[in-house]
Amino acid sequence: MPFLDKKGVRKVLHDIEIGKCTGQCRSVWTRNIGYALKTKTNPLNLTKKEYTEFREKLAFLHGKRIGKEATVVNKKKSKIASKKKSKIASKKKSKIASKKKSKIASKKRASKSSRQYSVKPLPAKYYSRPSPPFPANDYQGKTKRGNDKRQYVSVPNKNDVYRWILKH
Repeated sequence: MPFLDKKGVRKVLHDIEIGKCTGQCRSVWTRNIGYALKTKTNPLNLTKKEYTEFREKLAFLHGKRIGKEATVVNKKKSKIASKKKSKIASKKKSKIASKKKSKIASKKRASKSSRQYSVKPLPAKYYSRPSPPFPANDYQGKTKRGNDKRQYVSVPNKNDVYRWILKH
C-alpha cells in the first residue's frame, strides 16, 4: 500500500470504527491493511508498538481474538477437536472390526450349493445382432447359438482377433 502511510492507515481504521467506511469500502481496506501487516517487508515502516496497535485494532474491527485470549480459546478448541477425532477413529475401528466378523460369519454359513455367482450385464449391442450375445474373444474356438437361433463358431482373423462365423 504505497499510497497510504501510518497516518492514512490510522485514519482509515478510525473511519471504519465510527462507521464512515462500511460495506465494500470496509472489507477492501481491512483486507489491504491486513496484508500490509502480514508482509515481512514492512511497507508502512511501523515500529513494533505501532504494529501491535494496528493489529489489535484490525482484529477488534474483525471481531477476532488476539494475544492471550486467542491462545486460551484455541487450546480449548483443539482439546475438543482432538476428543471428537478420537471418538470418530474409535467408531471407524469398531465398524471395520464388525464388518470383518460379519464377512467371516457369512462365509462360514454359505455352502457351495447355495452360492450364486453374479453375471455382469452385457451392452445392448450384443443383443441387437444375429450372432451370439457374447464377445467372441471370450469364447475362442467355441460354438454358440446366436440371437437368430443359428450355430456360430468363434474363429480368429489374421490379427488373432476372434469373431463369430456362421457354422455350415
